[in-house]
Amino acid sequence: MRSDRPQPAPVSQVVDVAQTSDVAVTLEVPSIARITKVEVTAARLKEARIALSPKVGRTVYTLDQEFVADYGAGENTPINEILLRLPGVAQDSKASGSLHVRDEHANVQYRVNGIQLPEGISGFGQSVDSRFVDRIDFVTGAIPAQYGLRTAGVVDIETKDGAAMTPGGTVGVLVGGHDTFQPSLELVGSKGPLSYYLTGNFLTNTLGIENPLPTRDAIHDRTQQTRGFGYLSYVLDESTRLGLMAVTYQGRFQIPNNPDQVPAFSLTGVSNVDTGFNTRPSANLDQRQREVNHYVVASLQQSRGAFDYQASLFYQYSSLHYLPDTQGGDLIYLGVASDVFKSNSATGVQADASHKLATDHTVRFGTAYTHQLTRSENSVGVFPTDEAGNQTSSDPLTIVDDSRKRGNLTSLYLQDEWRLDPRLTVNYGVRFDHVAAFTNEHQFSPRINALWKITDATAVHAGYARYFTPPPQELVLQETIEKFIGTTNEPETKLSDTVKAERTHYFDVGVSQTLSPRRARARVQHGAGARRQWQARRQG
Repeated sequence: MRSDRPQPAPVSQVVDVAQTSDVAVTLEVPSIARITKVEVTAARLKEARIALSPKVGRTVYTLDQEFVADYGAGENTPINEILLRLPGVAQDSKASGSLHVRDEHANVQYRVNGIQLPEGISGFGQSVDSRFVDRIDFVTGAIPAQYGLRTAGVVDIETKDGAAMTPGGTVGVLVGGHDTFQPSLELVGSKGPLSYYLTGNFLTNTLGIENPLPTRDAIHDRTQQTRGFGYLSYVLDESTRLGLMAVTYQGRFQIPNNPDQVPAFSLTGVSNVDTGFNTRPSANLDQRQREVNHYVVASLQQSRGAFDYQASLFYQYSSLHYLPDTQGGDLIYLGVASDVFKSNSATGVQADASHKLATDHTVRFGTAYTHQLTRSENSVGVFPTDEAGNQTSSDPLTIVDDSRKRGNLTSLYLQDEWRLDPRLTVNYGVRFDHVAAFTNEHQFSPRINALWKITDATAVHAGYARYFTPPPQELVLQETIEKFIGTTNEPETKLSDTVKAERTHYFDVGVSQTLSPRRARARVQHGAGARRQWQARRQG
């Protein structure tokens, strides 16, 4: 069992024992060395929860707290910057948001304590905070049937737990360049069967998004971000635990300005393209974005001999509000000024279980269901145009484009881990996914993985996976496109087909070599992955 509590010195006592004597020995153990029954149970249940996820035949990079602490900013380092040190992970820019994993964009899932987080509205900020991370398993390759929907990479996070940490708290402040100021607070403790871990931080600086200029300081780029995380664990008995996890994030961003731009459209009283008149220089624009992401998860975990399971209920809410320049800057430079508010709420359930049928067979199965409601409130300022796309008036029109959509995601999986030999293990199974939103589709996805441990430090893995990746629910409808015909927001392609799910065959073969016990620091991976994609997402 791993613990952050201070470790005591060994306890010993010299005893003389005669051959015919029975001697009673009493050792006085310092209180610091006593580990309560609750701590042992909590640690065992945590290991049982981790064991619900198979690790056979997939490529796994494990990052621990020590790895995070090696960064100059330590636990203040954004989670994306930590993941970017891993092979196959890249990012275009912070403005583009999601990560690329093995050349795939925006196809990464996050799991916290075994629970897959619902997808929110994508933005600049990140609700997952490095501060509450105890361990990260980053999974790529041909992944087992337990993982679906977002499959290029899985960020599987185990959070810190008050049951295994020294009670108390810490307060810290990070001060750095670009007027960075980030105070943080961490509280840890336990009382009887209840343990808790709470953390929060506030960040402000003047480089919220990349600077579009080749200068040190950006223009109009301040950000303010607040994050909070809490995890409560209550041990009911030796085999049962209740958990409650909550995450909150709020971010405010100024959109950085690019000076000396020339207006492309005329706006009455603000700009005139023909005469060069302009009262709103691009260096003075005031575009802003606000982001919110909250989720809460309640879990029940039990370990009954050879049978383990975790069942969870979750709720997630995210929103994004883009505010254009109030003095017409978006209109004169872009021809479009959208005051857009998007929100997504998701409610669902997830259950994962494992049953050890024999010493060489472990069956795992589970299900997940998510109901989503996506709303979009969009007030768009545009200029009218003729058939050639030329602006016909300097007085803008306002088009209201509001929409809402409900959708459901349903998943089931069954898999068996078969240990044919102490050094050879095969994991095989099948997964079923169904999406009902903009599209109504489903797929059965077979998976198989094998791991051969040549030595304790060298292993060969191979796998095949059939993937089903549904489109995100925040997409453009055909009705939206039709509203902007004859305006400066008219798209070149005037047809938006129903966006279909991606269907992929994935093959992966590789070798892993551990050069040091600290696998997160010294792991050499050589592998080859191949995809055959049957249907790509297409949007006009």
